[in-house]
Amino acid sequence: RVLAWAELGLDRLLVRLPLDELTLEDLPLSVRRLLEAGLGDDMLATLEAYLALGGDAAATARALHIQRSTLYYRLDRIRVVGDLDLTDGVLRRELHTGLRIAELAGLRHSV
Repeated sequence: RVLAWAELGLDRLLVRLPLDELTLEDLPLSVRRLLEAGLGDDMLATLEAYLALGGDAAATARALHIQRSTLYYRLDRIRVVGDLDLTDGVLRRELHTGLRIAELAGLRHSV
């Protein structure tokens, strides 16, 4: 997929970071816990979709083409592994942005 610079939104700012200098230790603890736990791409994609859709479980399940019970299982696993409270808005922002930075910096697959 090709995007124009003006369409990048927050990524316009994020790509200006010294991504090549970032390490896992630079990421928020919540993001590090998830990455170091070795959760699969499907789990991280589930969390990212859930966060992008404002915590709307029904919309997330539809977007991922999974049943809501599967979504709830994955979210519960993420909560336990990361010791996270996904009802905390500040934490959700931290996770959403932190996971995106980890992806841009190539840190998601380096653990």
